[in-house]
Parts: sequence; structure tokens; C-alpha cells
Amino acid sequence: MAPKQPTTTTQISKVELPKWVDEAAQSNYKLAEQIANKPYNPYQGQTVAGTSQTTLDAYDLFKNTLGAGSEALTGAGNMFAKQGAGLAGLNRDDYMNPFINEVESKALGALDESRVKSLMGNADKAIAAKAFGGSRAAIVDAVTNSEAAKSAGQLSAGLRSEGFDKATQSMLADLQSAGSAGQGMLSQAQAEMDKRNKDFAGMLGIGQQEQQQTQRELDDAKGKFDQAEGYDLERLNVLLSSLGMSPYGKTENTQKTTSGGGGTDFAQMGLGILSLLGGIFGISDKTLKTDIEKVGQSKIADVPIYSYRFKGAPKKSKKIVGPMAQDVERVKPDAVIEIGGKKAVRKDVLGILSDPKYIGEK
Repeated sequence: MAPKQPTTTTQISKVELPKWVDEAAQSNYKLAEQIANKPYNPYQGQTVAGTSQTTLDAYDLFKNTLGAGSEALTGAGNMFAKQGAGLAGLNRDDYMNPFINEVESKALGALDESRVKSLMGNADKAIAAKAFGGSRAAIVDAVTNSEAAKSAGQLSAGLRSEGFDKATQSMLADLQSAGSAGQGMLSQAQAEMDKRNKDFAGMLGIGQQEQQQTQRELDDAKGKFDQAEGYDLERLNVLLSSLGMSPYGKTENTQKTTSGGGGTDFAQMGLGILSLLGGIFGISDKTLKTDIEKVGQSKIADVPIYSYRFKGAPKKSKKIVGPMAQDVERVKPDAVIEIGGKKAVRKDVLGILSDPKYIGEK
């Protein structure tokens, strides 16, 4: 018997989408093309609030009052220096002379008038005794003058001693007054500086509030602009999400001829078609992927996130980041469907799980 000839196995798989799905996909593509062709429209408005006028006024106030309290501080320093120098820093004559001029001079003048009256009395007595001009009268006058001089010396010494004591008391009182005046000037200087600082802080706070309000208004205007600019893209995303979430059937025709040498694995035969469908429907079956490496964990659901390439993709091609359909099916079964025996994830779910901002650490 002749040996059996090897046979050729042919397998054809064809998936036909509903007409409305194809039309919706084409419409979405046209809208995406329109959005991509729109010219760049930069925002022309102000985005950062400038320094408010009240803040600028506060700066001017502070600069113009940098010397607040300096005059009072200088005066306080002089008073404390005077007090610190003590009695040695004062001129005693300034305190003695008024006393001498007013008290001693008048007292001595009165004493001299008394001496003159005494001499005149001596003369009257000498005339009455008919001894005027004699030696006895001269002696009496000398004694009167001597006693007057002695009294004047004693009076002057007593008055000067009293004047010294009074001058010392006045000097000490002035030193004490200087200290009190210095404390008062120091308090005045501090009050002037405190007022300046309080006014500055108040104006600065108001200015900052004005600037913050202006910034909020600018942000609101920019937000409205961005919202208007992104409206078309938002529409497209809604349409894409709706198409991905809409359930629909499919037509799958399979023709297979086998003889003798056995068949061919479906996953290998239909790899090109399934890879294409993965771009349309979110095919994310683990068996279609290679070079798989875990990169993190979804913050939205308890699903690990991987980087991978589809089987058959060039090794140098950029890796895709996303979940495995089998993992998604475990936590959200209604988000997973089967296409040609391979699992696919709804586009909206796949998009959220693959978004980098929702991916946490491993």
C-alpha cells in the first residue's frame, strides 16, 4: 500500500462587527481627526495675579518709616548717658551760682548795711562825747569793721555749705529725672515702632487677601477657557466610552479542513486578528501577551498592573501598560467579554486602570 501523503490544513476565522458599531467607530475617527487638526489656541489672558496696590502701599509705608522711634531712642540714650555719668558729669557751679547770687549776695549786702549803720552810730556817739576823730573813735570803728568782717566770713561759709548741700540734692534729683525721662523716651520709641509694625502687617494682610482673590478670578477665567477648549475632546471620550460599554453581538465564521497531519492551534492562527481587535475592544487576555513585568498596583481596584508587548510585536517596540483581563474579571466580571475565545476588557475600565495617576507602588 502506498504511503499516506501529508495533507494541508487550512483554517479561516472571520469576525464581523455589527454595522452600527462600524459606523460609530468611523464617526468617532472623523471627530478625532477634526480635533487633531484644530489649530493651537493658546490662552491669551493673565494667569498670575500681580502684587496688589495695598501690598505696594505697605512696602512704601515700611520703607518710609524705617527710622520710626529713632529720635526718641536718641533722646533716651542721652538721658541714660547723663544718668550713668553721675555727679561727675554735672557742673556744680551751674547749681551753686544761682544760690550764691540770690542768697549769699543779699545776706552779705544786708550785713554790710548793718556795719555801715554801726559805724554811723559810733560817729554819733563820738560827736556827743566830743571825741570825734580821736584815737578812741578810730579803735571803735576798727572793732566794728572787724566784727562785721568776721560775721560776713561766717555767714558766707555757712551759706556756701548750705548751697553745696542744696546743689548736691538738685544734682541727684536731676540725675533721677534723667533716668525717668530716658525710660519714657524708650517707651515712646517702642510704641512708635510697634505702631509702624502693626500698620505694616495689617496692610500686608489685606494686600495678600486682595491678591488671592484676584488669583481666584484669573484661575476661574482660565478654567472656563480650558473647559471650552476641551469640550470636543470630552465629547469624543464620551462617545468612545459609550461604544466600549455598549453590549453587542458578533458574527464569527470558522472554516477548517484537516486531514492526516493534525490541526493548528486557534490562538496562533488568529493572532493577527485578535491583536487588531485588542486595539478596538480592549483585548487584554494574558495568553496574548509576552515580556510581562509587574509595574504596580491599581489604586481603583485590587488589580496588579503590568508592562507587556503583544505576541508577535517587535522586541524593540514600546511596552504597553495595563491589567490582565483575567485579573479584571476576578473583581469586575461584567467588565470582561470574550472575543474569539480570548478575554477583552471594556475600554472605559481599561482606560482608568491603565491611567498612570491611578497606579500605585508594587
